[in-house]
Amino acid sequence: QHEAKLATAYLEREVANYLGGTAPNIYPGSAAKLLLVAEAQHINPQDFGGVDLVGAIVGTEGAGGAPAGEFQNPMDTDFSASVLVQSLAVLALASSPATAPPSASAVGFLAGQQCGNGAFQVAIRTDIGTDCLTSDNDVDTTAYAVQALLAAGNHAAANAGARWIASQERGDSGWGETPGATSEANSTALAVQALLATHRKANPGIRWLVSHQEGCKVNGGRRGAI
Repeated sequence: QHEAKLATAYLEREVANYLGGTAPNIYPGSAAKLLLVAEAQHINPQDFGGVDLVGAIVGTEGAGGAPAGEFQNPMDTDFSASVLVQSLAVLALASSPATAPPSASAVGFLAGQQCGNGAFQVAIRTDIGTDCLTSDNDVDTTAYAVQALLAAGNHAAANAGARWIASQERGDSGWGETPGATSEANSTALAVQALLATHRKANPGIRWLVSHQEGCKVNGGRRGAI
């Protein structure tokens, strides 16, 4: 708790730098991550380092000529808009007691990015009538999207995404970011979170993470790392 408070205080001091500007010219993904921190640390998200994170995220919805429901920084549309960012924004707003649920347009925009097999890709598809390439399917993005859609009440889309994640578990019980990629900790942890959120079996993935945690035999500064 002490270390978490120190880290949170640092984020509050650096909030303006991390957001990249003032609303609506901010990075919605950054604001969403900070909103999740505020929720976890029981800090008023409408006064996080002097910034209303809820208003900041909502202010980027449809900004800069984006389609209805899409979150983006109008000053940096190439970097600020992605399915992963959309997922973070929807998840943060849906999880925050300080705001109404994310708009139907925002949730619908995210659900509309889902591939036919249930997965999501990182890049936003302007032509959702054409299905994704399998090679573009992304475990990390799908895991965030599953949690966001579940929090926003779209259980059908969330469960379809979770089924795809379950199908991508590798023989060693871990996950890589893309189909066939080597298992690694970040993607495995995100996959486990999505499976747990949808009440699916995740113990093999948890065991994979534990098996890759540094123990007492390593230098003290690395103990506990994965």
